[in-house]
Amino acid sequence: MCIRDSNTSSSLPSTIGFTTYHKFKNGERVVYKTNGQTAVGGISTDAIYYVHSVGVSTVKLYKTQTEAINAGINTISLSSFNIMK
Repeated sequence: MCIRDSNTSSSLPSTIGFTTYHKFKNGERVVYKTNGQTAVGGISTDAIYYVHSVGVSTVKLYKTQTEAINAGINTISLSSFNIMK
């Protein structure tokens, strides 16, 4: 999968894009792991986040499930990107 900060692409700001369909549901809990790769700026390794789908291959992260379900204004801001294999 490819994780990137969309500030370097044509997608929406603070989004994470995948090379395939992601299958996440709004409000789904995720834990960010780097698996030895360079971390994406703005999110913490082993931290819990909640997903809001903005497309079949793009998501935004939130700190609470309620914000993720409602696509609140407190989207996690990404400050750098990385491509993970």
